[in-house]
Amino acid sequence: MTVTPKDLQNTEYRYGFHDADDYVFKSKRGLSPDTVAEISRYKNEPEWMLRFRQRALELFRRKPMPMWC
Repeated sequence: MTVTPKDLQNTEYRYGFHDADDYVFKSKRGLSPDTVAEISRYKNEPEWMLRFRQRALELFRRKPMPMWC
């Protein structure tokens, strides 16, 4: 039997192990230039590092997504 994500919704983890969500920093879902800037500010990075990361995100977005057929 295959278990799908829908099967796991609203079920408790039966083994009892869990970790509390104790984030030092939590960003919004997804990755955007604003998120990159927010993370960079949090890490107190220099301006050149922010530009580097913004450029890397831009290049990543230009690449075609792979087809996993």
